[in-house]
Amino acid sequence: MLASLAFTSYSSGQVLFEMGLTQFAEVGFTYDSFGDGGFVVENDYFTMDVTGFGGAGVNTSFEEIFPNFTNQEAFIEVEIRVGENNESTDVRIILADEDGFAANGGRIVQDYQYTIDLTALPAGDSEFTVVEIDLDSFIFTATSFASEPTEDEAAINYGLFQVQIQSVFPESGNSSDPTPRTDVDIRRVSVVTGQATVTDVLGDFNDDLVVDLVDLDFYNGSIGQPASFNPELDLDASGTIDDADLTIHVETLVQTSNGVAGTAFGDINLDGVVNVLGDAFALVGNLGSSATSWSEGDLNADQTVNVLGDAFRLVGNLGADNSQ
Repeated sequence: MLASLAFTSYSSGQVLFEMGLTQFAEVGFTYDSFGDGGFVVENDYFTMDVTGFGGAGVNTSFEEIFPNFTNQEAFIEVEIRVGENNESTDVRIILADEDGFAANGGRIVQDYQYTIDLTALPAGDSEFTVVEIDLDSFIFTATSFASEPTEDEAAINYGLFQVQIQSVFPESGNSSDPTPRTDVDIRRVSVVTGQATVTDVLGDFNDDLVVDLVDLDFYNGSIGQPASFNPELDLDASGTIDDADLTIHVETLVQTSNGVAGTAFGDINLDGVVNVLGDAFALVGNLGSSATSWSEGDLNADQTVNVLGDAFRLVGNLGADNSQ
């Protein structure tokens, strides 16, 4: 999921639907914690600072359905920044799609829910980041007002009539229970024509749009340095480039030869499997040497291949398989 986030400038495509201050002033609404003072419209953006479930949105009447489009013809842009007090892992964007009439005469409405991973964005930054979201990346749909849609109707392809911003739902399943603090500002949520274009993938330090061995080796010689040494490497925003950042990169971001994101420490050849033939032999052949690469067996990026820091780590993961 993280690798699908793109950080770009504003698209030049046609805006089909937008939730901004102007639209909210005309047809906006809030519910739950957002209606209790946790959602504030100020300056030129929305501020959400809540510790409970809630949401806000804009809509039109069914008689003023916005232009039709398909998942391949449009994408979502969100201009967002994360506050320094944020504790939540994500916020949700919900699109409501009017899918025509069911056999019983009622309207079919689909709610498509998308997630923005707040841990992938800088916290406390004064600048807004534009995040692009592919319309096929929804994590949840809900059908209301009528019967289940047919296969042809189960896509955003008729008329979008509502956009919502929503905080995370409590893990307890009770909407009134507290949640981790959500502290974010959003300037706009736009549905824009065109294809989402990835220009900066999380974990891709050499800007080739692939998270691979070359990116892993950026940690070699960087462990223990302050984040200012290379801010991109400080993935957990702790202020220090350390093993925790390397672990995030290895276990969730680096792409194996099978195209899977994430692998185990010891997968030297990045085929998704930690084994003797492909990995252990490579490490053993370099024991005691000064190394500058993961491919040589320097798994902890300390520029040395040794038993304690590297071999033990590989042996502990022998048999791990993340190839599928």
